[in-house]
Amino acid sequence: MHYIIKAKYLKKNLLLIIFKNGEKRVVDLEPHIGDGISTALKEIAYFKKVRVNQDIGTIAWANGADFSPDFLYEIRTNPELQPDDHLVICLQWEAPYQVVEIDR
Repeated sequence: MHYIIKAKYLKKNLLLIIFKNGEKRVVDLEPHIGDGISTALKEIAYFKKVRVNQDIGTIAWANGADFSPDFLYEIRTNPELQPDDHLVICLQWEAPYQVVEIDR
């Protein structure tokens, strides 16, 4: 089982996810947002309010929407984190977390 320790909004429906084992993955949730409880996630302003629920080890929103951490691990966009125009580069992932944004 995978556990998420940190999530960062990137752009559109992309999130940078940090797993407990130290792996960093970018996930695109756009194809997985549908009807029901996830409908609110179609609004980017709401989607940006993603948080990590430490009790269940995954990402969640205030309305109760969440995704299985194992599912998020499997749908990762990239096997290796690659910078692009707005991607967040993680310099240090031990407490305290340090995040630097790269603008080209």
